[in-house]
Amino acid sequence: MYAMRRSIFKFSLAAIFSLIGIAVPILFIAAQSSQKVVPSIVVFKVQGTGTFQAVEQATSKIKVDWVIVGLQPGQHVQLESYVANNWVTLESNLAATGTLDHVAAHPLTFADPVYRLRVLDSRNQPLTEQDTSVPYTSDSTVTPKIVTFQTTATAIRLSELKSGTARLPITWQVNDRTRTSQIVFEQIVNNAPVSVELPRSALWIRSTGSGGVAPIVTTDTTITLQMRVVDILSGATYDKQQIVLSIDTTPPTPAPRPIVAKTPVLLGTTTPTIKVNAFYVNPGTVPRGGKFTVTWDVEGLNAVQIVIVRKDHILYITGLPIAFYNFAQAKGSAQLTLPTEVEFFAYIMLYTPQPFAQNPGPLTSDSVTVAQP
Repeated sequence: MYAMRRSIFKFSLAAIFSLIGIAVPILFIAAQSSQKVVPSIVVFKVQGTGTFQAVEQATSKIKVDWVIVGLQPGQHVQLESYVANNWVTLESNLAATGTLDHVAAHPLTFADPVYRLRVLDSRNQPLTEQDTSVPYTSDSTVTPKIVTFQTTATAIRLSELKSGTARLPITWQVNDRTRTSQIVFEQIVNNAPVSVELPRSALWIRSTGSGGVAPIVTTDTTITLQMRVVDILSGATYDKQQIVLSIDTTPPTPAPRPIVAKTPVLLGTTTPTIKVNAFYVNPGTVPRGGKFTVTWDVEGLNAVQIVIVRKDHILYITGLPIAFYNFAQAKGSAQLTLPTEVEFFAYIMLYTPQPFAQNPGPLTSDSVTVAQP
């Protein structure tokens, strides 16, 4: 009886070990099949950047070649570029192997363009990536040259200079820009340059654009603004231009409270001669959500439209319209609210009362800066 039990016990152990021997490889195979296969980028090549100016003007193209092995269903490929300190997607849902031509992306910095190829899973989580830097084509024969440096203002109010709220809208254009060149805006005070640039989130400034500067009070009878193109490595000045403006000592007079039109007032069939006698904001610096007063005086219109344009820094050529106001008189003032989404400053632009999309452009503008805590 004891021998029989011992025999049965041995048989049971043998059966168990046999089953375990079969189950282990099955579990191993199942574990292998459930694991994610990470693809591999074998080739990633970018050619043909162009000169610094050509890339900035979006007239230069790149050729991209890539080969990826092991790409699985649900995984996707995208091409990116590093622009203004952020990765920006240029192309998405690419095949595992391919070639494409694309407009070269300017990094909006002083560095060479950088491109990245990424493989992502179904949840857009990165599996693998490669990046490459593509140097500009050298053009040592060119020297940066200022083509235009202008403002729509004809004078600056002394009261705004004293209060620190003076703002001047400016436009500029530079040709033959080089990689290490930078644009600076200054005011000549006691025969020395002083920066009048407003805060911005990026150091680099576009070669063509518009923005605002903040002149300061001096003992001079005029304000001299200066734009220079300088080399950030050597400090040498490539070119410079100046604008001289008079100082208006006349105190601003309060205007009657305006009547806000409920619907836009359209122009008639004839286009009159339009003349802007005055357009300014006060104060020029308010907190987000704070109040400021805009005053206007326009001849040749029976109504105006005022648009608040978000313009966080002078890096960008165009701004983002975020608030629209229509007023049924060509002369008046109104208290407006600075939208909370403005980061640094906003343009306050004067338009004709036509629908915004049909307007050819602003008649003039002023700016409001966010009061920093």
